[in-house]
Amino acid sequence: MKRLTTAGSTIFGLSLIGFGIIQWVTQNFLTSLLPFTTLPVKILWVNGTATLFLLCGVFLVLRQSIALAAAVTALLFTSFFLYPHLPRLFSNINNPRVWTVAFETAAIASGAWMMSAACIIDTKKKKWMQGVPVAGAISRFVFAVCLVVFGIQHFMYSEFIIGLMPAWLPGKYFWSYLVKSGFLLAALSLFLNRLVNRSMFLLGSMFLSWVILLHGPRAISKGTDADEWTSLCIALAISGISFYISGAAFPFHRKVVSTKNSASEKEYLITS
Repeated sequence: MKRLTTAGSTIFGLSLIGFGIIQWVTQNFLTSLLPFTTLPVKILWVNGTATLFLLCGVFLVLRQSIALAAAVTALLFTSFFLYPHLPRLFSNINNPRVWTVAFETAAIASGAWMMSAACIIDTKKKKWMQGVPVAGAISRFVFAVCLVVFGIQHFMYSEFIIGLMPAWLPGKYFWSYLVKSGFLLAALSLFLNRLVNRSMFLLGSMFLSWVILLHGPRAISKGTDADEWTSLCIALAISGISFYISGAAFPFHRKVVSTKNSASEKEYLITS
């Protein structure tokens, strides 16, 4: 399980580093994920968020201050979901692309909250930690809702999804239904808090396979297309989050370790 959490934080950290590099190189927001139109002193916001992406990513890859790095990431993506995505969603309710990017943002935000919550042992150590376990517990349901949205979209736009698959891949309709079912079953697992370790491992594997088989080749073939590299990093981020949750044994239903717990009780709460 520890190997999964290590791999998960590393993969998630690499995706954040990717987001930061894309913004620094393009000197623009991740246009396919953060569709800001007008923003005062935009270049400062672009470089400021890019720097935060890079710093949080490096800390996660190095496994240093994971709770803080994940919490900062969660705050960033939560704010991005509230603006610009939520207003755009209400004003473009029938636009599938708007739904996709809004809930990709929400998935990264909720996943980062869960990652931060999984790392916290003692909420009394620092005041900022006190609300994180609650945010992590709520985020389990938010992440599940995101998966439901993804699953429904795959049913609604099945032919489009099949068209994105590599030409050499056999049995495209089989894989299409497997992905749809995978999203919905993973969401059900989170809602019921049952078999979360297995479902999140499979979900992480599914997204990682897309990075290798779909997004990687597309990004490389299109070279400087920032949207393709952003899509790769999004898939990488959700893969890392899923692996981390799987390896962390999804501890959000357990009691948070307190300074009042004995050494044996802390060990049980952390590892059980």
